[in-house]
Amino acid sequence: MKKILNNEQGFVLVTALMILVMVTIIGIAATNTTIFELQISGNETATQMAFYGADAGNEVAKELIEQAIEARGLPDDVGIISISNNDFWLNDVLDPDPEIDSPTLANQDAELPFNNGTTRLRIGGQPELAYGGAIQMAAGYEGVGKGAAGGGSLINYTIRSHHEGVKNSEQQIRGQWRHVN
Repeated sequence: MKKILNNEQGFVLVTALMILVMVTIIGIAATNTTIFELQISGNETATQMAFYGADAGNEVAKELIEQAIEARGLPDDVGIISISNNDFWLNDVLDPDPEIDSPTLANQDAELPFNNGTTRLRIGGQPELAYGGAIQMAAGYEGVGKGAAGGGSLINYTIRSHHEGVKNSEQQIRGQWRHVN
């Protein structure tokens, strides 16, 4: 009996080492998974920050449009906003392809610096007549649909806001703003 017990002296040590190796492998796998998930989370945060930067640019562009109409033009600098083009309503940015008129350093109308990047704006307008505004009637020799008063005019502005942020994140938002005279 004593001979059988002597053959099992290293069994506990080998078993403990095997368990230690398995726990170490599980720990390394968990650490790698955590690092990977943190990278995904950081990229998602950078993408959201870029989206919010582009969205903020869209909102600023709406205010710039209204200020430009009210003041008949904008100064070269409005606070931290750098204005590159005061005649932005002459731009033709109604093309649905964002690559054609995406705001770049060469063709931007305004630039907004942020702590996490830069937002570039490209704004363009398309004037048209606004119908309505008065009761339309048949006016005899003028024809059906002629009225006693006109409906004025409106300008549909297309706004392209492009934000370049941290970790090479980029977002572009295309919005529209209608100004009715």
